[in-house]
Amino acid sequence: MDASWGQERRDIRRETQQTIYGFAWVELLAHSAPLKQGHFKKPISFPFNAVLLPIFLLLTTFDGSAQFTFLNVGHVVTNATAYANDVALAGNYAYVSYEPYGLLIYNVSNPSKPFFVRGVNNGGSAEGLVVSGHYVYLANYTDGLRVYDISNPTNAVNISHINNGGLAWNVALASNVLYLANGSDGLRVYDVSNPTNIANIGHTNNGGTAYNIAVSGDRAFLASSDGLRTYDISVPTNVVNLGHTNDGIANGVAVSGNYAFVLHEATSGLVIYDVSDPANPRKIGQVAGAGTYPFFHGVVVSNAFVYTTLNHGLHIFDVSDPSNPVDVGHTNVSTSIYDPSSWTLSGNYSYVANQTDSLRIYSLAGPRLQISPTTTNTLLVSWPSNSLPFSLLQNSNLITGNWTPVSAPGIVTNGQNQVIVSPSDNGQFYRLRLP
Repeated sequence: MDASWGQERRDIRRETQQTIYGFAWVELLAHSAPLKQGHFKKPISFPFNAVLLPIFLLLTTFDGSAQFTFLNVGHVVTNATAYANDVALAGNYAYVSYEPYGLLIYNVSNPSKPFFVRGVNNGGSAEGLVVSGHYVYLANYTDGLRVYDISNPTNAVNISHINNGGLAWNVALASNVLYLANGSDGLRVYDVSNPTNIANIGHTNNGGTAYNIAVSGDRAFLASSDGLRTYDISVPTNVVNLGHTNDGIANGVAVSGNYAFVLHEATSGLVIYDVSDPANPRKIGQVAGAGTYPFFHGVVVSNAFVYTTLNHGLHIFDVSDPSNPVDVGHTNVSTSIYDPSSWTLSGNYSYVANQTDSLRIYSLAGPRLQISPTTTNTLLVSWPSNSLPFSLLQNSNLITGNWTPVSAPGIVTNGQNQVIVSPSDNGQFYRLRLP
């Protein structure tokens, strides 16, 4: 497939928008951070029909089955006729490949107030990128591969360039070797030990159009128009094709342990493969999807969760059982003509390259925590039960930050975790936290 084909796909516009999912009360904090959800003063007594209301902090959108909610905390606007294709974080800066403006750099030291600091444009059409040390490696579509020195992010400069034909879609870096998904040209391998003088040291083309690449140890995993391909890269100058599986056009790929998580175009959605034998990738799980394109490649694995762009939005899947991925959080992103293309995680925040909507920053909050009185002058604290190991903490003084586990035993009833606690004379705050 050639450049004109890619450009035609890039010119497609989506007008369909999905409805907003339900709602719940949560605090604006990430799932890895504490979630303060309710506060009670101890009543002297209260009858069965007394009403005692918890104090909740923020109204946001969420699906009744979800366990995390997305909270939009930051946004930058550049130009609605341009496309934010990829994003990477380093220190206090977000590096965004922004077609047709090249590499744009934002200060995100305060995620709620990101601001532009530098743009570098050397032509081409900025696609995927990776940041390592003082350098950004940018897949620049028809322009090939470019390297930028970002030792001073406010004065980033292009220091080298190479173009071996094809269409440079995405990059992965392992030590001093860079792997480029180069469209119909296949997989290119470069020595970047000297970023000012990069050299092509390997190449293979096994058919299809290479869109994305992930590296794990001495294996490379290529997302291609003909599915997923696995390679032995123990000798970078002699890349060897090991295996292949085809469940439709593959746009994004991430690898964790023995599993590859592949984002497919059209209805195949997210497919999970057991790649313990890379010569024979085996599909073990799937979440049907719709409507992704080559430049919508966002899939990130962190601990037991996969974060991906799917079905016109952002999704979090619990993959502690890879054969049974569970959607534990999602949001519709309807502010862009296209679907979100990519995202990355840093601390308590998710940074999303949201195509015509530019860069958006989200925090994540956990499940709804409910508190209600019982007939025995105690309180029932409950939240939806699922596979996530939330623990209930308590604190009588938010200033001290002295959160302690609730010692009372819990039970699971009708899809709810339930814990009975005694009211405190001085009031009590409760929150959920992941280990």
